[in-house]
Amino acid sequence: DNLFHHVPLVGNDKYIIRHDLHQELCREIRKIDDNEDGGQILVHGKAGCGKTIAVSQSVRHVIEKDGSFKKHGCYWVTIGTSSNEQLLSRLINLTKGLSYLSNTRDNNRIGLGEISSDLEHKGIDEMLFIFDDVRCEHHFQYLKFAKKSILITRLNPEENKFTHDCSIQAPAQFTADETLQVLAKYQDDNYLQQLRNHQTVSAVIHGCRRLPLPIGLIGSSGTHDSTRWTQILTAITKMEQDLPPDYDCNIMALLHCLIQVLDEKQRQLLLLLRVFRRRFDIPIESISSLWQCNINEAVSLLQELDKKSLLYYREETRGLCSLYETTADYLDQQKYPNNYLQSLHQQLLKGYQQQCEGRWCNYPNDGYMHQNLVYHAVQACDDTILQQIMSDFNWMSLNIKICQTINNLRTCVNDYISYLTSKDKDWQHIAQLGDILRNHKRQINLEDPKINQLLLIFSDHHSLLYQQALTLADQTMRNNGQHYVTHKSYSRQVGGQTDTTMITPKLKNFDYDGDDCNGSNPSLGNFRLIGVNRNQTAFCKVVVQDYQTSEIIGSFEPIKSDVNYVDISPNGQYIVHDDFAW
Repeated sequence: DNLFHHVPLVGNDKYIIRHDLHQELCREIRKIDDNEDGGQILVHGKAGCGKTIAVSQSVRHVIEKDGSFKKHGCYWVTIGTSSNEQLLSRLINLTKGLSYLSNTRDNNRIGLGEISSDLEHKGIDEMLFIFDDVRCEHHFQYLKFAKKSILITRLNPEENKFTHDCSIQAPAQFTADETLQVLAKYQDDNYLQQLRNHQTVSAVIHGCRRLPLPIGLIGSSGTHDSTRWTQILTAITKMEQDLPPDYDCNIMALLHCLIQVLDEKQRQLLLLLRVFRRRFDIPIESISSLWQCNINEAVSLLQELDKKSLLYYREETRGLCSLYETTADYLDQQKYPNNYLQSLHQQLLKGYQQQCEGRWCNYPNDGYMHQNLVYHAVQACDDTILQQIMSDFNWMSLNIKICQTINNLRTCVNDYISYLTSKDKDWQHIAQLGDILRNHKRQINLEDPKINQLLLIFSDHHSLLYQQALTLADQTMRNNGQHYVTHKSYSRQVGGQTDTTMITPKLKNFDYDGDDCNGSNPSLGNFRLIGVNRNQTAFCKVVVQDYQTSEIIGSFEPIKSDVNYVDISPNGQYIVHDDFAW
């Protein structure tokens, strides 16, 4: 399993192996493993023709059976309709998943070009990368870092310029035998024999153009009587103008027909999943909160929907669920009553709130909630929760630590500003937060972000933002003894440089005595604090400490054990105490 990073599990209970396509894929995958220069395989074809399934089966076969890529394995990344920002987030997650580059690159200042360039590294040369469902032509340029890769797309290579060494077109249709093999996965032999001679069934298969996706959906939905087969035929033979983009049959009408015959509970709960953001794995805890049932009940329902090929659920993936693109498209296209979606988001937030008792930092990192909390609050139009979240600087620090970049938090800030603007409410204090995150991102340590400390130093002391930060700092000091540093601005000349943002202590986060704690100018690069430890004792020391890492840069015992004054130059290179410079 360690060789298959995020590769979809494709069970023999639902899927067949399309032998010609399978053999061609296996042959080409072996070639790029044997070739020192690697290679790129482009797998293309119509939406719903089974590209993802075929590639997953073939990759697992060559690694498990043939021993290819046995040292480094493979890594699967689903791209889909990602924006550039979402693609960047996926590539950052890729570096984290590989335990690579996390300490060598500041994710706060990286772009698509930079991370793609950084990933061109010999440590991953022998790993196979699979990029599934690439829909934007310009995204291909950022995936070239992979020396050995498979690119899966519905785009036509003849109409778009892709760089690849081998092109494989997935057949758009099942053969007649393959169609019956798929249906046989779900039916007993007697029923299957009836299907062979059933005129309506033959018409349905013809209407589906033997496309793998609709055939699989029809098969997994169960045994049908003549009336149901007639209803299915009616659904898929609607006018050609009703066809959705990228599909050769009316897959949405077919899905609607199949979903309508689910029992009422299954159908209603499936529709509720519309609330979750697309292309995120959905944790079972979030689903049980939304469905208002216990974990075991949620798992049982998800397994039933998985059997019907309406979503993907495997307990092996830590209880994560994901919607198939077709199902997600269907849910998006449904017409909902006014305020229905808003109420769904409110229901989800209520479940989250109950689990963490309103203390957002206490909610476990499930890979979804913290990344999307502000999005759901905006969609719910919940002013109270939005105000709570966007003044909870401890949660903001946790968000950065989880995401290992400030990009998600900056998106949250921008979304909240847009929300306040649409409601004609004051947004200036939130804009100040966004400015501080942007202008001082170099001072943010991704492992220990300390957003509240950042605001105490850089926010306007007359602003609401500063007062909120100060209130939280006071509360934190009383509760657990953690200390902070605040600043006042003034100008002076030190070493020929003008310093306008020196630090003086009001709340101290270092073990310094008295009020003799100062700091360098963060805008000049090195943000260092200087103070006196155990002043007026035989163990008196002057200590210089890095603000971000808390590392001791230097310390010394002064000649006098009674130090009245210490300071540090704006660039953090020189210090002075009393009448002695160092």
